[in-house]
Amino acid sequence: MSEHVLIVSSQESDADKLSRLFHSYNMESTVINCAGKARRKLLENDFAMIVVNTPLSDEFGTEFAVNAAEKTFAGVLIFVKSDLFLATLEKAEKAGVFVMEKPLTTSLNEIIRLMRAMSFRMQSARRENEKLQKKISETRVVERAKTALIQYENMSEEDAHKFIERQAMNRRIARGDIALEVLRRYND
Repeated sequence: MSEHVLIVSSQESDADKLSRLFHSYNMESTVINCAGKARRKLLENDFAMIVVNTPLSDEFGTEFAVNAAEKTFAGVLIFVKSDLFLATLEKAEKAGVFVMEKPLTTSLNEIIRLMRAMSFRMQSARRENEKLQKKISETRVVERAKTALIQYENMSEEDAHKFIERQAMNRRIARGDIALEVLRRYND
């Protein structure tokens, strides 16, 4: 899976430079010129990184960056002019947004490497979260199936648990699938 970057910038020349730079890291980029379109794009795609080059044509960009950081697993970077740096930092940093002062005093390459490292970490956390959510969901279904077996088959809780485990092992399918079969049997 290739890394995909969303670049939100009203300044076309800056967006082109950023796009070429990310391309040199073998990263695909999508360039959007305003926050409204960028919000819609976030509903359609997952991005490893989001770069906001302020000001945008429809808003300054801080609100969009903070919202993106709170609602996605992407690393979010915002570029602001020196005179607005501290005010933006105060609003955005607590949401996990990297705030960079324009003109850049730090190498953009260093920033990209830092952002990529954070992005890899966030994606790993996202995968782990999805695994845990799936496990929690399976546990809930198994518990409901055990309750059905106790109620309709007069099994003890231990026997219901053993029944589901044995069926899953014998048929080499997940406990959750067995539990769903049990629930369908008694819900029909």
